[in-house]
Amino acid sequence: LNAQKCTGALIGPPCEWATPIESQLFWNRILGLSMEGPLSPNGGYTNDQRREIWQAANATNSDVIMHWFEPDPLPLAFFGTNFSFKMIELPPPNNACFNHRPLVSERCSKSLRERLGHIDGSCMDNTELLQSVFVKSMKVDNQKLSKVDQSPAYETLRNLKVMNLDMATIMGKRYQSDQNDNIYDPREAVCDWVVHNIDVLKSIIP
Repeated sequence: LNAQKCTGALIGPPCEWATPIESQLFWNRILGLSMEGPLSPNGGYTNDQRREIWQAANATNSDVIMHWFEPDPLPLAFFGTNFSFKMIELPPPNNACFNHRPLVSERCSKSLRERLGHIDGSCMDNTELLQSVFVKSMKVDNQKLSKVDQSPAYETLRNLKVMNLDMATIMGKRYQSDQNDNIYDPREAVCDWVVHNIDVLKSIIP
């Protein structure tokens, strides 16, 4: 989706968020959109406000353009509908771009010039893959043992891959329970996902 011909208000995040929305709009010549939310200084909205705006736009069949992120249950909830999320195309991310992005002190500055930053920092966000992280000593200590005594835990964790879709499903369970005033803690949401994916998890055990 090319946004250069779009006009109106963009529903953006608070200035503390890493994405420099004002800089991206300005340097990519998306000048028909402005941020007019209640948060100072960039006219952003809170996460809950943006979620409510998208749901209200769907209910009233109204056009909306908004910054969002993944993994999150909201895009999943509208997938396959008339209000499924469409990505805006910006220059591809690279290290040089991220090195030129405005810092949080600049994104939250009262000076528009500081918030806009440099043209070289106006690329799109990078999609970061989720990874399993554990201490190196776990591998070293395990390999010191004989093959018979080695635990399969290390290889199992190495094989474990949790995709954005999986995270969105887990977060969706927690979000729906919050909306319904149910007591559904994060651990229970994860356990529910494990139950429904037990065959996949068993397959990664060496």
